Amino acid sequence: CHHFLGSQLLMEIFRCFLSCILELYLGFFLYTIRNTRTMGPEFMLCLLFLLWVQRLAFLPLLLFLLPTLLP
Repeated sequence: CHHFLGSQLLMEIFRCFLSCILELYLGFFLYTIRNTRTMGPEFMLCLLFLLWVQRLAFLPLLLFLLPTLLP
């Protein structure tokens, strides 16, 4: 039981660390987009992955909204 709790905590820390990296990456992407005024598929993939890492519940909603967001 204790080992399971330890691994759960480790996964939570890793998930937080990963989401921090992805948020920095997304921030850089948004900065690049603001300068070039283009929205590539890489941005969409990054956003999808960020939402998937942070909150899995939002993924079906985003997939539902994705056709309306795309040009």
